This record gives sequence, structure tokens and C-alpha cells, in this order.
Amino acid sequence: MARSHRCGPWTRPSSRPGEKRYPLDSGDINVPADVEIIAISPAEIRLVLDGVAEKTVSITADLAGQPAAGAQLEEVTVEPRTARIVGPEKTLAGLTSLSTQPVVVEGRDAPFSETTTLSLPAPGVRVREGQLVTVRVKIKPSPPPEPTAPPRTRKGRS
Repeated sequence: MARSHRCGPWTRPSSRPGEKRYPLDSGDINVPADVEIIAISPAEIRLVLDGVAEKTVSITADLAGQPAAGAQLEEVTVEPRTARIVGPEKTLAGLTSLSTQPVVVEGRDAPFSETTTLSLPAPGVRVREGQLVTVRVKIKPSPPPEPTAPPRTRKGRS
């Protein structure tokens, strides 16, 4: 005898954005005839529906650490400068830029380049274009400290 599979109320959710909650009971779970469902945890499924959006955002380099003593950052550039991302509409609405994974400058005293990826800000956000990013860091020697003039003494008065 064929066992009928009962589809739960989530099979045809409303397509409007928002939160939906669907309670579960043992009839919603398809199990072999010799298996008994004792408990269901969690007792409900929570879905959050949102529209899908696409957006181009700028890319910024996330630098970690400080250059070596006697060196300073001169310039940091990224290539590409922008990324095309896709994801939940509400999440993308608040995004203006994405950061790279951290690029370590700790102890460095010379220019370098590093290829890295983007740090994605939230679940569901994906990079459509610009997955790999080249970060170019220009480091230069710090200028020598300005010499200080010795204090002036006044002549004549004792």
C-alpha cells in the first residue's frame, strides 16, 4: 500500500515579502512505515521572504597591522574598484561598499600587492562580478624628524 505524502502549508507560500511561520506536526514528515515520530524540534519553520536585488558597490581594502618602524603607508589601491553583487533587497539597500578580507601590513617596509577575496556582509549576498581583488599597498620610509633648533640665549643682561 502506498503511503501518501502530505505536503505542508509551506508548499505555496505567499510571494509577498515578509516573515512567514509554519507549524509542523508528525503528518508533515514523510517517514518509513516502521518509524514513529516522537517529537519535532523546532516545532515550526520560519521563512523570511525578500525581493532579490542587484547592485554595484565600491571595494575598500581592509588593512591589518602597522608598517615596520620607520615606514608609513603612502597609498592603497584596489583592482577592480567596484563589485557587482546580488542578494536580499533590504540587505543591499544599506550597502555602499564591501571590504576585502584583511591584508596584513604588519612589519612591512616596502610596497607589495596581494590578491584576496571580498568579505561578504550577510547571508544570501553573492558577488556576481569582481570576486578576486588585487590590493596594492605603497609603503615608503617615514620622513626624518624635523631638527629642533637650540634655544636662543639673550646677550648683554646679567
